[in-house]
Amino acid sequence: MVSCADKLHNARSVLMDVRAEGEATLSRFSSGTDVLLWYLGAIAQTLRQRPQFAQGRPWKLLDEPSRTVGELARVLGKP
Repeated sequence: MVSCADKLHNARSVLMDVRAEGEATLSRFSSGTDVLLWYLGAIAQTLRQRPQFAQGRPWKLLDEPSRTVGELARVLGKP
């Protein structure tokens, strides 16, 4: 859960910065927008595959990284 909270904080921070400063925020990342979205999405997907989620004990926190990455993609106009 600590790892999930950390990754969620990272994704939310990027989202907040993009909302405040626009896409120029993404120049901090050498990977580019598409790779950043892929990376954050892959982390979100991996977190959702944790055994605690798969065993029918869904922790709502595990849904938030996916939602945040989806919102970031929407704000950036990416599918």
